[in-house]
Amino acid sequence: MNRKHLIGYIIMMMSLLYFSGCTYGKSLDKTEEEIRYLAYVYVQGDENETILNGDTASVTMESIDKEHLIMGKESALDLQGRAVYKVLFRTKNDALLGPIRVYLDANTYEVLGVDFRF
Repeated sequence: MNRKHLIGYIIMMMSLLYFSGCTYGKSLDKTEEEIRYLAYVYVQGDENETILNGDTASVTMESIDKEHLIMGKESALDLQGRAVYKVLFRTKNDALLGPIRVYLDANTYEVLGVDFRF
């Protein structure tokens, strides 16, 4: 390989690394629709069937500064000190139990759990 080809190859590889690095960070960002979908899929069974606003549920980002217990996948989980997305689903049972609130980690988009309903 001559010098001209080597320089072209190096420039091409550096550009590829630069642009792939830029898109990598952006690909981790989720849209509200994607966050809403992750929350909707997490809600299982009969509760899922009561949701009235699956496509339009509100998605908000919150920093939880005080104790806030939710039902995690296996046990209760305290959200204190976490940044989370909260997805609020309105249901047919809101008057009796309140809405379904699903929490996702703001950095990883992992579903952490749901608020207890009364």
